[in-house]
Amino acid sequence: IMQFGEKEVQYYQLLDESLGMALDAINPEEDLLMVVSDHGFQGAMRKFYVQEYLYRKGFLKMENEKARKRAELVGYVRTLMRDLKLQKIARRAFRQLRRKGVLALEREHHPARLPQLDWTRTHACIPSSSGALASYADIFFDETVTEDQIDALLTDLRTIRDPENGQLLVTEAHREDAYGTGPFAPKERHLIVQAGENTTLPVELARTSLWERRGTNGRGVSSGVHHPDGVLYLYGAGVKRGVKIAPTHIYDVVPTILSRMQLPLHNELAGKYIEEAFEQPVRTHMQVASDSVVIKRLKKLASNTL
Repeated sequence: IMQFGEKEVQYYQLLDESLGMALDAINPEEDLLMVVSDHGFQGAMRKFYVQEYLYRKGFLKMENEKARKRAELVGYVRTLMRDLKLQKIARRAFRQLRRKGVLALEREHHPARLPQLDWTRTHACIPSSSGALASYADIFFDETVTEDQIDALLTDLRTIRDPENGQLLVTEAHREDAYGTGPFAPKERHLIVQAGENTTLPVELARTSLWERRGTNGRGVSSGVHHPDGVLYLYGAGVKRGVKIAPTHIYDVVPTILSRMQLPLHNELAGKYIEEAFEQPVRTHMQVASDSVVIKRLKKLASNTL
């Protein structure tokens, strides 16, 4: 962390102090504190060029042959630099220059750089690189792509394995309803794919191979900020002390909160109550009980304001 400056260290210190303030403010006999992350932090050593995969499948076309040749040239130069071990030297040089203040640290967001695509012949693409380091890809489809074609694409993606370790490329896949349904549903059709824990999904085009290992001579270099496994800590009312529970899912957080508040769960709500984390099970019902935690708190609040 120190190589990025003092601001990042101060940020983590602020988070730690905020957690301490939350612990001081709650009553562990009545309140429940949950510390949750939707993913973990761990680098990956493998790359799968998913945008190039879509190109080879015929879903997207580049603007012209020159644009494709330029992209291929860039890819060739990058591969050559990696094979000659020049990338590592360049990274070290840039780190040293940043430490000495010769080069400023990156402090601004860069706009997305879309490839030079022929949009009249492109029917599916990944318009953002934001998911690359997080090991997911959000594929957009136009109206000409049929549902059968999307199903066939997903089936093919599910069969792809890393030639180095045999690991499946796709661990989870979702459609556009993951973003919302009814009035909240997106207008575009999506296919969101999540890669395994050791793979990132860059969107650069014209790579010689769809699979690539970071580093040279078999020595991997970690990259990325995402790991599928996050953290879940529970503290307070009814929580078992010092217990390590089985792996759960981010979907289980909301049902657990609502259940502890003795509120009804909607039938379409994904996830379940994390029962093994608590001393006593909660009552299951479809109506709010008169003695629920929410009602008690509202009555207490009303009495304090009168």
